Amino acid sequence: MPKTCNDKPDFDSALWWATARHVTRLEKLQPWADQLGLPVECIDWLGGATISDMLTFPMHSGTGNICGIRTRNPDGSKKAITGSKAGVFLTTIPLNCLDVLICEGPTDAVAAMALDFEPIGRPSCIGQEQHVIDTLKRWGKYRVTICADADGPGIAGAERLAQFIRACRIAVRLVAPVGHKDLRDWYKAGATRADVDLAWGQAAYNN
Repeated sequence: MPKTCNDKPDFDSALWWATARHVTRLEKLQPWADQLGLPVECIDWLGGATISDMLTFPMHSGTGNICGIRTRNPDGSKKAITGSKAGVFLTTIPLNCLDVLICEGPTDAVAAMALDFEPIGRPSCIGQEQHVIDTLKRWGKYRVTICADADGPGIAGAERLAQFIRACRIAVRLVAPVGHKDLRDWYKAGATRADVDLAWGQAAYNN
C-alpha cells in the first residue's frame, strides 16, 4: 500500500547516526570518557555521538550496516531509539587487529579497543548470535575470545553464544574479567593488555 502524508517515516538509523556524528566533536565526548573511565578516542572509534545529554552508539547488522541506535543517559540508564533494530557494536574505522573479543555492551567494547582487541559488543548477555557469526565470517575470523560478565546471566549467555560459534567451525575460548564484574571495570582498575594476556593465557580455544 502506498504511504500517505499521515504515515510515519521509517527510522533511518544510518542517517540518524551520520547526522549525530556530524555535530559531535571530541570535546563533547570527553566528559563521557571521564565519567566512564575510558579513552575518548576509543569511544570515537566505536562511533560514539552525543545528542542532548545522551551518549549514543550505532548497532550493526551482520552485513556491517547500521540497524539501530543505543543510548546511554547520565544516570547510566540504557535504551534504544524507537525504530531501532538490535545489532552489535563494531568499530567504525579499520583496526586490523588479529584478536577478536566479543563482550557485552558498547562500553565494554570500548574497553576492548583500549586493550588492543577488535571488539564485537552485544547489547546484552543474550541474543544477536547470528549477527556475531555473520560478522566473524565477513571478517574471515576463525578464532575468537568471548569475555563474559562475571555473573550468572553473563556466563550463561556467553556459553550459549560459544555453542553457536563452535557449530560454525570457529574456535572459541570463554574467559571473564579477573576480580571485576566486567571488562570496563577491569580496565578502569588499571588492567593492561599484558595483564589480560597473562590472566587468559591458559584458556584454550575449542571448536
